[in-house]
Amino acid sequence: MAVIVPIEDAELLDELEMRADVEALRQARAEDDGTRISLEEFLAEES
Repeated sequence: MAVIVPIEDAELLDELEMRADVEALRQARAEDDGTRISLEEFLAEES
């Protein structure tokens, strides 16, 4: 699907998406306990 919107609206949407992404990154960093696992370990847990 495609829509035609004013450029100002498209720019505002881009800005809102960027702000949401930055907030999600901040939240993820705040919740990160530093634990890391390898891809192999992750895949083994998922199967």
